[in-house]
Order: sequence, then structure tokens, then C-alpha cells
Amino acid sequence: ETESSVMGEIGLTLGDAVLAHRHRDYARATELLLPRRAVLYCIGGSHAQRDLFAKLLIDSAMRAGRAEIARDLLDERLAARPGNRWARLMADRVR
Repeated sequence: ETESSVMGEIGLTLGDAVLAHRHRDYARATELLLPRRAVLYCIGGSHAQRDLFAKLLIDSAMRAGRAEIARDLLDERLAARPGNRWARLMADRVR
């Protein structure tokens, strides 16, 4: 994909999600991020930079009262990285 199509399809949505989270509209942030999580690799950057959006999604789901989504995402994260301290802490909070 070209940079402009990535920015148009993914980048703007990510920006909107960050703003929604900032404005405490956690349900909207969740709705925006959830369908885009599988294509985050398209934005480039480091794993840590892309991981910010995964963490933002989990935080948004938790704050929006969407515990099932947060649990599923955390379980997926822990299955891939069992030693992930942040995920373990968040999983304890959401349970």
C-alpha cells in the first residue's frame, strides 16, 4: 500500500481513536481501534510504537465497561507473551 492509502485508511482512524480516548469517549475509541488492530503493522514504526495502539485499545475497552473485549485481548496477549507484566497486571484488574 502507498503511504497515502495507509494514512487515509488507518492513520486517520488511529488519530480519531487517540482523540476519543483523550476526551474520555472510551466506547468510541474501542469501536475505532478494534476493527483496525489486525492491520496496525501497515503503519510501520517499531513494535513498541505499534504496541501503544494495542494498549490503548485494551485501556479503552476496560474504561468503556467492555470487560469481555479487554479480557479476550489480554488473554491473546498473554498467550503470545506469557511473561508480559503489563498484561498480567491488566488481566488481574479486569477479572
